[in-house]
Amino acid sequence: MAPSSYATDYIEYLSRQGKFIATEGSEALKVEVAPAPTQAPVPSRTAVRKTERKARERNESLMVTQKPLKIITAPVLLRTSMLLVIIGVLLISSVWMSAKATSIKYSINSMTRENVKLQDEITMLGIKIEGAVSFESIEDYATHNLKMVYPKKNQCFYIDEDQKVDKHLAEKIREKAYKN
Repeated sequence: MAPSSYATDYIEYLSRQGKFIATEGSEALKVEVAPAPTQAPVPSRTAVRKTERKARERNESLMVTQKPLKIITAPVLLRTSMLLVIIGVLLISSVWMSAKATSIKYSINSMTRENVKLQDEITMLGIKIEGAVSFESIEDYATHNLKMVYPKKNQCFYIDEDQKVDKHLAEKIREKAYKN
């Protein structure tokens, strides 16, 4: 049974890395472990000391060129905290004022809608009043409901501005009204 292509690719990769030596047999792929590569020689103490010294010199040269770090003191921390508190209060007050403005806008819109309804009702009542006060409706009400009739010629009085006012005018009107 031949190995899958993935397995053969992996084995080839490992053999290129020098980790395995692969040989193909008649039925299966045999994998032998290659001998471990020899470790690099351990450097001497003087070589280690020289590299350490060079590293220290590099670090010291870097330390000279670096800016010193700022230390956060109590007054700086207090100022920063107060600034954050003030900003927080301002943000909270702006949110509160926005909510209050929205509430007032809502009440204004409600009142406006109510005013429109009342104005419509006033218009309808005005139309009804105009219809009820028309001359025809008054005449109809007087003749049918109150049983009134038009006066005859002898029941009418004409008043002139030039005539003197009679003190007993009311009595004269009563006499004429009850004679007929």
